[in-house]
Amino acid sequence: MEKIAITCPKCGTIFDLSEAVQEEFIRALTKEAQEREREDISLEMHDLRQQLKENKKLIKEAREKELELLRQKRLFDEKLENLELEIERKIDQEREGIAKEVKLKLEDDYKFRLEEKDHKLKQVIAELEAAQRKAEQSSQQLTGEIAEVNLEEMLAKAFPTDGFEPVKKGVSGADILHLVQTLDGESCGTIIWESKNTIHWNNQWLSKLKVDQLAAKAELAVLVSKTWNWKLSAKSIKNVRE
Repeated sequence: MEKIAITCPKCGTIFDLSEAVQEEFIRALTKEAQEREREDISLEMHDLRQQLKENKKLIKEAREKELELLRQKRLFDEKLENLELEIERKIDQEREGIAKEVKLKLEDDYKFRLEEKDHKLKQVIAELEAAQRKAEQSSQQLTGEIAEVNLEEMLAKAFPTDGFEPVKKGVSGADILHLVQTLDGESCGTIIWESKNTIHWNNQWLSKLKVDQLAAKAELAVLVSKTWNWKLSAKSIKNVRE
């Protein structure tokens, strides 16, 4: 082992350390260095623990924030779904309301048209009866032909958008075939008209009218006559319906 010389800081005298002293000195220095190293390691471990603790705290806070965000997102999605459902319900309610309004309007229009049609039919029948009474002086055949012509003219005047086809003489069927049409020319149905200008009532007219209606595939059948036997005709109408 090499000798180690130490100079006194006060007097400047140089001393040579013995081997024992040298070993003791080296051990002291080594121990001091080890202690310092342990202290440094301890401090580093402390810092690492503190940093790990802070990291755990940050991780915990981040997870809590993430959970809160997920909870808020779930609540937002639920509110959005409820809002969409409410909007769909309101749309359905509005559609139902509009459909009801349209239905009521169509029903009102239909009732009005039926009432208007019935009113015109009554006017036509009244005018036809008046025309038939004026033709009482003519023969029965001539009177019937005139009545048919008058009936067709009255119907054409009352319903200008409809079509009319008189049945030819000698052909079985009603006097006039009334083709009911819309303003656009669309077919709505068929009515047959039979005109009778005789003194006495005949119940067989109703049965024949029913047969003519079936043959023409008409929805309605109208019999116009200046005579009327309530008891006999009511019974005949019942039989025809049966």
